[in-house]
Amino acid sequence: PVRPTATLSLPIFFVDGARPGLRGSVGALWSAGMIQVGGDLGLSYALSVPDDFVKTTFVGSLTFEVGFE
Repeated sequence: PVRPTATLSLPIFFVDGARPGLRGSVGALWSAGMIQVGGDLGLSYALSVPDDFVKTTFVGSLTFEVGFE
């Protein structure tokens, strides 16, 4: 079955040291037994990078997981 997903995360950008950001995304996750495959699309925002850097970026992600019992 396919399930919708929503995430909120705290990425760390390394520009003259570690700088926190925010990322929100929506996507889907497909499960079959021990295997899960998913993807999401979202926006990342760097809270405190230098002025000549882009602060907001569109980011996609693919996920592949195998569980062991």
